[in-house]
This record gives sequence, C-alpha cells and structure tokens, in this order.
Amino acid sequence: DAPAEALDVPAHDVHADAPTRGGGDLGRRAEAGTEDQVERILRGLAGGEEAPEPVSRGELAARIEDGSVTVLDVRPADEYAAGHIPGALNTTLAELEQILPSLVPDAEIVAYCRGPYCVYAHEAVAALRSHGFNARRLDGGLPEWREDGRAIERQMDRTGRVL
Repeated sequence: DAPAEALDVPAHDVHADAPTRGGGDLGRRAEAGTEDQVERILRGLAGGEEAPEPVSRGELAARIEDGSVTVLDVRPADEYAAGHIPGALNTTLAELEQILPSLVPDAEIVAYCRGPYCVYAHEAVAALRSHGFNARRLDGGLPEWREDGRAIERQMDRTGRVL
C-alpha cells in the first residue's frame, strides 16, 4: 500500500476534497474512490492490519461518565486549549512515547483529533497497540463531538482567556 505522500495527500490531515456530494454517478464514483484511497492509507498506518472498530461518540460519552476510559486528544496544544473533550489528556504523536508509563495498561484508550480524515488518531492508536495497549479511535473528532451538542472544556488563564 502506498504511503500518504505517494498518493499526494498530506500525511497529517487526509481530507476528501473531491466532489463527493451530488454530481450524480461521477460524484458517487469520486466518493467511492476517495474512500478506498483513505482506507488504503489507514491500513498502511496500522501496519497493514485492519484497524479496530472506532468508538461511537455516544459510547465514549457513557464511558467518560463511568470513568472506564482514558481519552487522548492528539491535536496540537493550542487546539486542545481552545476546546477538547472533557477529561481528555493532550499529547502529540512525538510525545506519545513519553506518556506511555503514565497510562493504565489494561484500560481502554480512545484517541481523537480533528475529524474522520485526520490521521493523528489513527497513528496514535497504531502506536499504542504496538505497545500492547487496548486503543481505539473516536468515530469522528472534536467537530463531530461538538455538532452532537456535547460538552467541551477549554484551558483558560487567570483572566478567563483561552490559553
């Protein structure tokens, strides 16, 4: 399978900008081709293995409420500060190795990022699974979480401004 750069899409944020809605048969073929391309990229990130089934937003909300999950926001720190899923820990892919000792080995970990085509969460899940963690990604990302009307937290300084 070809890496993202060979497919001429940025490795960090794979967006399907092709005309996927409307356009009749041409739009449907473009959508199917884009989905196939994204799936190839994601399989490549997981070492060729099928990625585990994503966690729905409703399921994650319930697990957060009962404390049975660790949530990782793998977006950059400024995006995390502007808004994140309540209780989520922030780490970048580069820092992921450093936080492994602080993670509970038998707890489920759910990673999320900018949305369904952002590959940060896919990469984080693959890395965590390679270290033996039970990790899955959120179906969607923070934008979809917000669209569902779910709460978000922000990091504020003493004056009430977002950090």
